[in-house]
Amino acid sequence: MIELSTLPGVALDRALQLWRLPLTAAETILQRESDGDAAMWAPAVTFERVSATLRERVGETLGDDRLTSRARLQRMKLDQLARAVALEEEAAEKEREAERRFQQSQQAAENKRQAAERQAQEREQKLERERQQAKAEARSQAAKRKAAEERRAEKEREATQMREVAAKQRQLDADARALAKEEQAVRARGRAVSLDDAAARQKAARKAVNGAKS
Repeated sequence: MIELSTLPGVALDRALQLWRLPLTAAETILQRESDGDAAMWAPAVTFERVSATLRERVGETLGDDRLTSRARLQRMKLDQLARAVALEEEAAEKEREAERRFQQSQQAAENKRQAAERQAQEREQKLERERQQAKAEARSQAAKRKAAEERRAEKEREATQMREVAAKQRQLDADARALAKEEQAVRARGRAVSLDDAAARQKAARKAVNGAKS
């Protein structure tokens, strides 16, 4: 049998159970959907604090120590639950902070890696530009040397041609002098022949004159 002294507490419990039915249904759905701890749901915690306050006031009003004790126990559980929630939140915050730091360190490492890659690419591009510049300078120097060699070869050809022309001119001059001497000799021989012919004619004429006289 139910003792008369427990009737107010029983009635209050039944009333609270009826009032909590919507929250209980919501908790069931929430727990099924989120697979979380329904005891940590804020509306449920608020309801438990309100019910603990009601039990405490009713117990104090009626002098029911069991209600007040139950209310204290309920508050203790709620305080423990609040501390547990706070600890969980603190742990979650620490975990989030650790995750943020990890992400920051990862991002910093990625930034360093990308910076190193950019520096390596810039160095490679600089080296490539220097190689291309060195090749261009080498080609330019080679072209200049080739042009200088061609100029020297052309000058040598011109000098050779000039020497050949000078030699030919000297030969022509020598041939001309020899021809002139030869002509002079021919003319000298021609004059000697002419003089001999004249002397012979004069001698023949004198003979003819002398013969006529005789």
